[in-house]
Amino acid sequence: NNKNREYEKSHFSDAELEKVADEYRETEYRKREECDSWHWCRNCPDWPTTYSIRRYTKPNGNLCKRCEEKEKVNNCIKL
Repeated sequence: NNKNREYEKSHFSDAELEKVADEYRETEYRKREECDSWHWCRNCPDWPTTYSIRRYTKPNGNLCKRCEEKEKVNNCIKL
């Protein structure tokens, strides 16, 4: 019913909808073979672009401090 859809659209802000969508997106984690820090923000200066190990679940190892900081201030660009 169109009336319900209009309510649903207006009931949530774009930011709220984007936050929910982020929870369902796969996050790609990368690290260089010779490094022990995992990265997940593409805009991190240390984001591995070549010769990297990749996974799509949060690793148990060390997480990049720069990626953590970007995440805290909502400045993390994910794949």
